[in-house]
Parts: sequence; C-alpha cells; structure tokens
Amino acid sequence: MSSLGIEKLNQGLSRIVSVRPRREVRRQYLERRSRGCVFRIGTLHNRRLSEEVLRRNRRGFTNAQLNTVAFAPSLYHWLFHRGGVPFAESQRLVEQGRLKVDGVLVTRPRDLESQFEWSTFQRMDIQLRPFGGSPEAAWVPALKRARHRHYQFLYLDRSLSISSEETNPRSFVHRVVQKSTAGISPEAAFGLNVLRPIGFLDGMNGLGLITNDVAMIRYWNNEFLGNYGVYDLRFPRGAPAEVIRNAAEDISRTLQDGIAAHLTSLSATPPIPCVCAVRASPPQAQDLVSAMYPTSAFISERILVSTPLFPYRLVRRLQRARCAISLVRSGPFVLTPGLVQSRSPRPLSPVELGILFTFEKRLKVNRMVLSLSQFDPED
Repeated sequence: MSSLGIEKLNQGLSRIVSVRPRREVRRQYLERRSRGCVFRIGTLHNRRLSEEVLRRNRRGFTNAQLNTVAFAPSLYHWLFHRGGVPFAESQRLVEQGRLKVDGVLVTRPRDLESQFEWSTFQRMDIQLRPFGGSPEAAWVPALKRARHRHYQFLYLDRSLSISSEETNPRSFVHRVVQKSTAGISPEAAFGLNVLRPIGFLDGMNGLGLITNDVAMIRYWNNEFLGNYGVYDLRFPRGAPAEVIRNAAEDISRTLQDGIAAHLTSLSATPPIPCVCAVRASPPQAQDLVSAMYPTSAFISERILVSTPLFPYRLVRRLQRARCAISLVRSGPFVLTPGLVQSRSPRPLSPVELGILFTFEKRLKVNRMVLSLSQFDPED
C-alpha cells in the first residue's frame, strides 16, 4: 500500500489513513560461531535503574538487571570495556570526526555497531581525539585510558549527591564541570561517576574519586570486592558513653557475621581489612573530621571502621543515632586538608595515576560475590 503513496494523505489533522511501521531488519555483521558473551550494558547506561540502585547500595537489584547478549562485541562494546568511553560519548566522537580505526575516519554512527571477534579488535589500531582540546590535538590510542579519560579527587560534603543525574541540582557533576581545572568539556562529562567503596551514601562526607572512565567504574563500585574504605564515626557532644560502646559492638558484630566470614575465601595480597576500633580523637590541629563539621562539637572518642562494605541497614541505624560518618580513606588514597578547604576537584598526579591503575589490577583479581542478605530492606 505504501507504493500507492497513501502515507502522503497523513498530512492533515485527522490522520485517517496510516501505514503500519515495520521494524527494520538489520543483518548480522558476523556469523554466529560461538555460544555468546554477556555484556552488562544496562548496569551503567540505563540510569533509570542503576543510579538509584547504586545510591541505595542494593547489590541484589544491580545483579538482576537485564544483560545485553552478543556473540561478538561491537565497536561500542570495545570502546566501553577497553577504552572506558560511554556510548553517548562514542556517538559524539563519530559526529565530530574524532574517531578512526586503522587510519580510516569513522563517519557513520552505524559503524559503531560493527561486530568483530575480540582478537580482531586487539589487532586494530583504534584512536580518538579527546574533547576539550583544539581540533588539531594529537590522536590518542583508545587503550591508553590515562591519556583521554579524566581522574580527579573531590571532597564530597553533605550538600552534594553522588548521583550523576544532571537533572538533580545536588549532583556532583555540576561542581565538577563548573570548577574543574582539567578542562572537562560537556561531551566528556557523559560518563562521570564517583569511585567509592561500597556503602558510601548521600549524607556522608569524605573522599570521592571522579572519573568518566566507565571501564574502571564497574570494577570499583559494583562487582568486585578488593576495595575498602576507612570511615571515621563521631557522635555529638553530650552523648552518653554507652552509645559509642553499643555502636562499636553493633558494627563489629555486623561486620564479623556478614562480611569477614566471606573474606576468608578470598586470597587477597595484602589482606583486606574488616575491623572496628574505638580510638581517641586526634589533637585539634590534626583533626580533619572536625574541620568538616565546623558548627558541630563531638565527644573525645571516635570509631574507626575499615571495611570493604558498609551495610545499608547499619548505616541507617548509625545515622538515626546522630552519628556523623566520614570517609577518610578510599582504597589507596587518603583525604587531605587541602582538598577539604578548596572544595574543588583536583586532578591526579602521574604518581597517583600509577597507583590507581595498579590498584585496579588488584580489584580485577580479588573478585568476590557477597551474600544478598546484606542488602535486604530494613525490617
């Protein structure tokens, strides 16, 4: 019927006649010769689920997300998993002529769907021209993530949200784009996320590592347990002594029952700490946590918790007890007074970048799946 031109009658307001849209059938670029590989695309790109899931620390729902199954990776997959480039940025690279494969410029977005074997991609010379520089900037190999991805430290206070949704006015993305000294362009801000230990939630203060390297985000935040954080817990002045004792016992019991038991089966070198200790607060000149809360006064004791996971229910119990939770160490990095005072992003130095990528290799080795009972909603 479409050959008769009936669809031209659809220009009026009544739209009486319509042509049924038919889905375009695209042929496969590669014959299916293997069983297939699973690529978790929706975990970071379908933000309708992942942002809320990661913010609430619901690992069970994260694992339940639908996977995209492909028996051969596309250029989209390769740039995402090996280059750390999100899908939206890959499309923008093609639109602006900033991506080439084996010396040939990629000009059509459809070419990003080209599927090849992993071994074929490894032999290809895939280069891109990063955003934020001049149009004559040098081409960078896609595998050299440190040369085209951004890595910055940022002090996360209670006024910021770790959500990367730009519609959220409290999102950290706005501060990074406005105050960044590394020249993050709007195109490079597509995949910005916070690298943090599992359990760091909104309402906490502490160290955040901001990056648009989506290949590193999934190891650090979601699926791997080799990362750990050191939390400094303070209670307001006037709180009775049994409050901090009961909190320390609750934390120790929860960590031993739910997390430390799983660490015994993990051959980590060095071992991952999972301890809780009551310590005296440092002197005023060296007390970084007191500088984070200038209008609050705390008791002379604090609780130091070193754990790869801060369970959601435990955090909520502590917050209801008016406990101030601060992340003073995230993986190999420690929060510094200069970062707290400036409240602006600071790029990582070359030495810190070397530490970061060495730590990422350890995260890929120390994979561990936790019991989902740690993430059940509170009774």
